[in-house]
Amino acid sequence: MRQSLAKILILLPLLQSCERGEQPNLHGHLYFASSNYVGELDLVKGTSVIVANRGAVTIHDISGFGDNRFLVAETAVVETREVPRISWVDIETGQAGILYSGVAARYLREHSALVWDDGSRLHVTSRRRSSGINAQIMSHNLIQLSTIIDVSDNMVLF
Repeated sequence: MRQSLAKILILLPLLQSCERGEQPNLHGHLYFASSNYVGELDLVKGTSVIVANRGAVTIHDISGFGDNRFLVAETAVVETREVPRISWVDIETGQAGILYSGVAARYLREHSALVWDDGSRLHVTSRRRSSGINAQIMSHNLIQLSTIIDVSDNMVLF
């Protein structure tokens, strides 16, 4: 009994620190994927709209790719076969294009480079014409690499 009372007395200050403080004012937009659509959630109004329709694909992941553009990891059905690919979408103009055959990608803004996984190899490719960097970072078993996470504008974790 005394141990339980002691635990409660120790936890009481922690609970008081969890009180609701001032709530931050939300602003901006949150982008998300659902099926073959890229959507935009307005954080002020709480409303969402479709900003891109990728057609006959299934989107698995989206991430930033510079101003107004997103990288999209998607699967398309080509001649009855599922084909994983990395595409880009410009939400302002509606333009889109296929970049690589792959399952995941992240853009390193500071280096203007793409880190992308083709399903069995992780690559880095410069987007600067003058650079010409196109290197394999590592090999792995088919679909073994689970994710690539943005850490900063110049670093990813995989």
